[in-house]
Amino acid sequence: MAANHHDVARMLANPVRARILRLLLTIDTVSVPMLTDAMPAVKRKTLGHHVRLLLNADVIELVGRTRRARRPGGFEHEYRLAVDRNLLRGLLWGQAATVVNNGSGRDGAAILDSRGLDEFAALTANFVAALSEIERKANERLGGAGNQNGTACAVVVLVAKDQELM
Repeated sequence: MAANHHDVARMLANPVRARILRLLLTIDTVSVPMLTDAMPAVKRKTLGHHVRLLLNADVIELVGRTRRARRPGGFEHEYRLAVDRNLLRGLLWGQAATVVNNGSGRDGAAILDSRGLDEFAALTANFVAALSEIERKANERLGGAGNQNGTACAVVVLVAKDQELM
């Protein structure tokens, strides 16, 4: 049975499992020895524990096993995502998003008058223009816009003026 978004979100609550799942967004399969190499500060036993939790929650699935060269007689298991990549990306994005807290106790909510809204609109426009210029310069340094050696990032600015959305 495939995991639902609640199961995936629960698994993302732990930073080790979140890193494992982020890694699985970039490569097809992982094994515990591969994870040990990618996360040297985390004990192999701990990684194995988190892999088992992800497996039991149906977030990842076993896709194969090969004889382990490091320890004769043992097997190296390979795992892949068992959930939709877009679902995982969306949950990881939500986890990474930072919400403004203005001290009012309402995360992400600010009460602005019309002048404040105008000031915020100008700030947002300047931010978007500056980001475009940063991207243009980065593309020059990378040798053109089609170059894949850069790091992709997404920037979202959301402004809701409706009380029901807060």
